[in-house]
Amino acid sequence: MKALIEFLNMVKWESVEGRLPELYPDMKEATVLSKYNYVFNQLLTISSEENTEELVIQIYEVTDVSEDNYWAVSGRKRNDSIKYNISFDSWEKWLGYWVDDGGLDQVDIIAHCLYEMTWGGFSQEEIRNKYNQL
Repeated sequence: MKALIEFLNMVKWESVEGRLPELYPDMKEATVLSKYNYVFNQLLTISSEENTEELVIQIYEVTDVSEDNYWAVSGRKRNDSIKYNISFDSWEKWLGYWVDDGGLDQVDIIAHCLYEMTWGGFSQEEIRNKYNQL
């Protein structure tokens, strides 16, 4: 299994920028995409942490009869089926986590992970503040 950093190093921002609005229609505004571009570039400058927890990123579509289908990203331990919220984990940890690609291509993997990684904000400080408020 590849770590997220390996997928990140295989894609160009322009591919992710085109795919984000297709997967997440609320991402069409240039100002929002510029924030994702900032995070994408930041990720390229930081080092990944060793995946001592043996966490695997899972990306999957959730089918809900009362709502539209949506994508979910969670973590699980290598030999475990319990899903963990990894939204507030540090970006260094994210980059070291392995990815269960589930047949998705690398652009989709990065787009989904960027969306989940930034749920609490577009900087690690914003994310920590959001976590502390919960």
